[in-house]
Amino acid sequence: MGTFVLACAIAAWAGRLPGWLWIVGGLVCGAMVMVRPANLFMVPVWGLVAVLALWRRQWFAVLGLVCILIPWWPQYRNNELYHGVSTPLVATRLVALQEKMGVMFLKYATSIAPGTDPRVKYENPFFVDVEKGMLDPTEWYRNHPIEGLKTWVIHVFALFDQDFPLPYVENLAPWYSPYVSGANWAAVALGLLTMGVGWRRRNELTAGEQGVVILIGVLLLSHLGLHSWMLIEGRYGVAMLVPLYGLGAAGLVWLGRGAGRRERLVAGAVVVAMGAGGAAVSTWLQRQAPAIQSALVAQNPEMGDVVGRLTGRRPVDALCHSPWSTWAMSMAGIGPDGEGILVSDGKLVSLIEHDVVVMPNREYVVEFEVQGEAGSTEELSVDLYGGAGYDHPEQNGVVRRHTGVYQPVKFSWNSGADAPPGPRLRFASLARRPLRVRNVRFTGGEGEWAGWTMDKVRQGLGQEAVVCTPEGGVSVLARGVTLEKSSDYVVTFEVRGPTGPAQSLSVDLYAGAGYDHREQNTLLERYGEAFEQKEFRWNSGAEAPERAELRFATLSQKPIQVRNVRFRKVGER
Repeated sequence: MGTFVLACAIAAWAGRLPGWLWIVGGLVCGAMVMVRPANLFMVPVWGLVAVLALWRRQWFAVLGLVCILIPWWPQYRNNELYHGVSTPLVATRLVALQEKMGVMFLKYATSIAPGTDPRVKYENPFFVDVEKGMLDPTEWYRNHPIEGLKTWVIHVFALFDQDFPLPYVENLAPWYSPYVSGANWAAVALGLLTMGVGWRRRNELTAGEQGVVILIGVLLLSHLGLHSWMLIEGRYGVAMLVPLYGLGAAGLVWLGRGAGRRERLVAGAVVVAMGAGGAAVSTWLQRQAPAIQSALVAQNPEMGDVVGRLTGRRPVDALCHSPWSTWAMSMAGIGPDGEGILVSDGKLVSLIEHDVVVMPNREYVVEFEVQGEAGSTEELSVDLYGGAGYDHPEQNGVVRRHTGVYQPVKFSWNSGADAPPGPRLRFASLARRPLRVRNVRFTGGEGEWAGWTMDKVRQGLGQEAVVCTPEGGVSVLARGVTLEKSSDYVVTFEVRGPTGPAQSLSVDLYAGAGYDHREQNTLLERYGEAFEQKEFRWNSGAEAPERAELRFATLSQKPIQVRNVRFRKVGER
């Protein structure tokens, strides 16, 4: 649609657009905005040629302007009648949300790779003062000009960059990614060079050729002015890339036929430099996405050292990266100490949510710690939500009083007879002052892991334990058990995890240096993508103490998930 409107605008600039195409062009331009409000960047291009046409007394341009408004009218009336908002754009304050997400993340992609979170977020390493950024991005840019400038520059880069050639990504670590990015930047460089040469020699061009250079320039400025402050997806830049690729093709023809030797050398140097530089920056940008880091290391463990040198940190799997890595966040963020932060402008809800597994008519407990300003009565709502059919007060709790320090909160709910299998556990607030949440646990009844000690172990919301050591050391999950000498015992559990070197999981009985034998130890090195049940049998031996620990331990920097652990003496139920 945008390419069609641009083509009509170029023809209008040259004075060759018939009246009926003024009407069609205006309708398509208006429809673009209705399909996606961010397409507003095309309106200045169409408006510019319409003003030029009116100056030339080409009165069909009036219809071209009026026809932009026709597709806007139905949605304008709909918003007035049903939402009380006088706008032809979406009634939700989408721009405010996009701006806030834009300071939190440098870029966003959508994954359809099996077993991955579809939300691929390129984290912003320049994002300081999290609370101010989420509450007022404009003020954040004003208070942090250096970090803001870096963020804006990378946003501009990300609009042009095409590290993945398709909008929905099947492979987060394809071998061809840097080559695709480099080729794209080489084409962009050639297009920009051609536009620059065209502007420099504009007096030698026809009216139509002048229109191409000027209108593509207006489109670029309009597009960057609108999008560069918001959350970026690679596909957003396609509207700029298509005309630049066209200019690049024209530039190749010029270099082959009319350019001098010096011009060819300069153009070649610029294209090579931008291609190589673009590929390098694109690679750095990808390393800011934990999901892409994890995919790279899963394919080649040695890449961990490469990524560490590029970013200053080794890549860490999303499950090990942060307790919030697998949560969906809207108008919310992660604080400097790893806590979740909810803060709102009072209109858009600040939301953190995660899918959980429940059974009908079962008791469930959610425990967490929350901190708000002392004396504040900002509400934090915590509930189970499964759409309009499962949104009941019986599965909802509200925190209303805050003391200025973290306070433990515990809500117990019965899931009810109509509980769906996969509702979402939600933390939501309209608080204008930040609320901080940490150490969230969701369990059935007393919880599977009551009585267990966890060192570098995190509890997932599916009631599984996640063992991994992203910062080094040993991750240990342990529980005391009672033993009898020379007796047979069996441990059963479900596990899933990665494969490869240094990903093994040790399961053993341990009671200090005097009881730490191979006969009561099994090393697990193979896992599946789905949970698989394992069973190990040991004889306790003649040296067995009365009390020992059942341990799960690993040095793995990739997450290994364990659940449904049972330990018993053979013959007992």
